[in-house]
Amino acid sequence: MSGLIPATFFASRGILQIYQQFLKPESCRKLIEYVKSSELIPAPVYEEPVPGQTARKTSEVEVPYNIKRELADRVYEQLGFLNQAFKCQATQIQMMQVLRYDAGDYFRPHRDWGPELEPVTSRRLISFVLFINTPDDPEFGYSGGELVFHLPQRNGSSIGLPLKPEAGLLIAFDPLLMHEVREITSGVRLSVAGWLS
Repeated sequence: MSGLIPATFFASRGILQIYQQFLKPESCRKLIEYVKSSELIPAPVYEEPVPGQTARKTSEVEVPYNIKRELADRVYEQLGFLNQAFKCQATQIQMMQVLRYDAGDYFRPHRDWGPELEPVTSRRLISFVLFINTPDDPEFGYSGGELVFHLPQRNGSSIGLPLKPEAGLLIAFDPLLMHEVREITSGVRLSVAGWLS
């Protein structure tokens, strides 16, 4: 997939905190194998930004407690560094979802938190995404599904920059940063999304 921008570009500009090989290749493979036969449920959205339009089409994977606990423990190991980087005092994972995007799935441009969500969800301080597979995975790859960050420009517009995914890469960012997952055109995209509060 050409035109994708390495995570290090975003990190060098203070847009993202990145943790390469946050999850080792064998752990990614194990999760991929598990997801292939797991039960799926529609992933929720707190509020549709435009009435009558669906903001998100993807599935949440039901995973056993021990798998989620292992992922959560790894995130908590980085909590001190994340709080320092984002100048906040996050203390807990508010929510964490293992997500499966199949062909036709997407998540339109959105923010993970804003004052309009205050009654629905407590203040999110840090968003994170963990990539489980990549488009070029020979056994379990996909097309489309780029995670795009919309960066504001001085003239009031924004520019969308697509991130190059790496299996096992964890990225963390400000929940107010506009981003999207473009439509999957083939294959299956797997990731973990979560929020710290």
